[in-house]
Amino acid sequence: MADIDLETWLFPTQPEGDLAYCNGCPGSKLSAWIREVLLHAGMRCDGPFQEDWGWGVWVWEDDCRILVGVGWMGARAENAQPAWKVHISHDPGLSIGQQLRGKQATPLVARIQALLEAAVASDTRIRLLPPGTL
Repeated sequence: MADIDLETWLFPTQPEGDLAYCNGCPGSKLSAWIREVLLHAGMRCDGPFQEDWGWGVWVWEDDCRILVGVGWMGARAENAQPAWKVHISHDPGLSIGQQLRGKQATPLVARIQALLEAAVASDTRIRLLPPGTL
């Protein structure tokens, strides 16, 4: 499991998608951006999709399923850039097959984190925050 905290005006923060069941959480554009970064790196991705906690992208490698979730955290101070948390984790759920892939998931989560942190660092419109800031 890994988290990436960032700030940016690049992605909209207005309520979107399913307002009734998913609280209208923003984040579809950031999820789409993440998906493009990972696709460009040769990874297989599904999504973006909306949940009540935000938006996400499934990443698959050798049948191992990794969730990259995006949550809008608001602004940390008045007039500050919107803050976002990107959470990367292996989500085995009730699948025994996924539960058996736990060791395979750890380096995959680290690789996804490194790819996304490099993409954030290369875009001056996005500010990477110290780990655990949000």
